[in-house]
Amino acid sequence: MPTAHDKTTLEDFAVKGLHLGKMTGVMMGAHAISDSFLLMHSGVGCKYKTAAQASEHDLGEHPNVREAWTQVSEAHLVAGCSNRIGPFARAWWERRRSALMVVVSAYFIELTGDDIRSSVEEMERTLPDCHGIYVDTQAPSAGFFDGYSAVMLEVMKRMDWSGPPTAERQATVLGHFFHRFENDMKADVAQLRALVKAGGLECGPVLFSGGTYADARRAPESKYVLELPYTRPHDRKMRRLCKKREVVPVDLPMGISGTKRFVRTVAAASGADMAKVEAWLSAQGESVTFAVQRFTENLQRISVAVFADTPLAAGLVTILAELGVQVPLVGLRDQGGCLGGKVAFLETLARNGITDVGGMEILQDPSLRLSHQRTLDQIGRGLSGIIGSTHELDTFRNLPRSRAMSADVMLIEAGFPSNTYHAIYQVPSFGFAGMAAWAHRLREAYAQPRIGRESPWLS
Repeated sequence: MPTAHDKTTLEDFAVKGLHLGKMTGVMMGAHAISDSFLLMHSGVGCKYKTAAQASEHDLGEHPNVREAWTQVSEAHLVAGCSNRIGPFARAWWERRRSALMVVVSAYFIELTGDDIRSSVEEMERTLPDCHGIYVDTQAPSAGFFDGYSAVMLEVMKRMDWSGPPTAERQATVLGHFFHRFENDMKADVAQLRALVKAGGLECGPVLFSGGTYADARRAPESKYVLELPYTRPHDRKMRRLCKKREVVPVDLPMGISGTKRFVRTVAAASGADMAKVEAWLSAQGESVTFAVQRFTENLQRISVAVFADTPLAAGLVTILAELGVQVPLVGLRDQGGCLGGKVAFLETLARNGITDVGGMEILQDPSLRLSHQRTLDQIGRGLSGIIGSTHELDTFRNLPRSRAMSADVMLIEAGFPSNTYHAIYQVPSFGFAGMAAWAHRLREAYAQPRIGRESPWLS
């Protein structure tokens, strides 16, 4: 990952589409365990900056329900402040009875050399039926996904991986990015479970899935560990913990080709009857293809820009390619390519059968300014829509007489954060159902009538 010394241009210092620090990633990791509590050993500012990122994004459960902070002042810093952790943790445990207490501190506090880790260990000894973990924020270049996967790693360290697995036909799914308690995320977890079963295994714990800490701790029971791309910042350490299990790397099951490949990978590892698996895949693929093609023929004449983290971007581009949509511009949002960047993106597309990307401009960790500029260039060439997070789309919202608005470009939210898109019913991105759901979202966005003219679907 690049360091501060690698920054040599103005673009390096510009605000990015996912300009969120490691502490925010830790917050989202803790948030993805339903009975955890996040104690921020910090001042008020850090508390606000983390919770504010998810307060509009997740209408299913507000992060403030399971967060607090020790409110460190300058006087506390001078005297040593790690002794504040225990009393605050015990007070909040009495209120919430959490099964897991996640402690994170601000980088400036860690630089004082105060022994925070020992204080967390002492805290744990005084909390009944509650585990305590400490995730540091050291390494200023580390970002959001580093923090999220760091929580996963620390949780795994509290599990017993030393013995043999007890569930021979079960798979733990590791590295799922669960970022809100809404029906898009819940639907993706359901799709993961269904696809693992189609591959011949029962799906055990999904880290993370919004489940309880007790559910997550069952992970070592499984003989198989399916490793999704969001483990990447700490994947080597995780694999060492799982050394007595069969670790199977998998991409996100998105699009027809990506979904089929996911199931085939699971089936090959599990020794399932491939004839039955192929029959199921063929039936499911034909069914969704027939349903989608009847309604999306006109999508084959549009073009869409995509801004997402590397794994999600590869999945979305796969779906768009299978719908016949052109993708002239992609922005990979993970800081410093911590999820693989351009190399991993192209490799995933190639595994999904997409090798002709000559007309696609790929921006790695672009600033909002650069993303906006390149998108405007594409709008001038007839771009039909933009898929991106709230951060990217906000640069095009509420801009009267801008080229974007006059061109009437579709804005479709996806990823973190999505502050205006919320799924009232189950709308997955994974699996064959995810292919249908995205076809529906794209068709509806493109087919809606515009003020001053008919729907472009009719033109």
